[in-house]
Amino acid sequence: HFTKFHYTASNGTDLVVELTPDSKFSFERKDDGISFTPNIPTEEICTTPEKYGTNGVVYASRPLVLGGKSVENFGFRFENGKVVEVIANEGKEMLEALVRMDENACYLGECALVEYHSPISMSHRVYYTTLIDENASCHLALGAGFGECIIGGTELKDEELLERGINVS
Repeated sequence: HFTKFHYTASNGTDLVVELTPDSKFSFERKDDGISFTPNIPTEEICTTPEKYGTNGVVYASRPLVLGGKSVENFGFRFENGKVVEVIANEGKEMLEALVRMDENACYLGECALVEYHSPISMSHRVYYTTLIDENASCHLALGAGFGECIIGGTELKDEELLERGINVS
């Protein structure tokens, strides 16, 4: 029953991400217990934010591999859900192209929580593969949201997801 996340960090991150009233995490409580499909090896859980509810600035604490190149020391400033500024000394053009990929690529689709002592985090390595490296810490992802992360969302069409505040990209 979270309504928002407020991320802060010593690197300058100060970001508020609002959730929809129907947001849920990537596990589902059932009458006979909790069904959970973990993202091995970290057991990440994620949810989908409200498309227009992200405000502030976030800086990455780890590099991102994009187009075969590593982008380090970057961030994004959001207003009303939309990336309005890409912050980077190197790789800025690649990140700007990413947020312009389609009309909704500049909005968040995922907020993931990963336990600090995850195996990937404790390895103190950068694997230069986003699907592995993102599991070193809590992370955000631009683009499409997940219908399965809102109540009743798995059967919804794109237009219906947008009406419920979920980004489609």
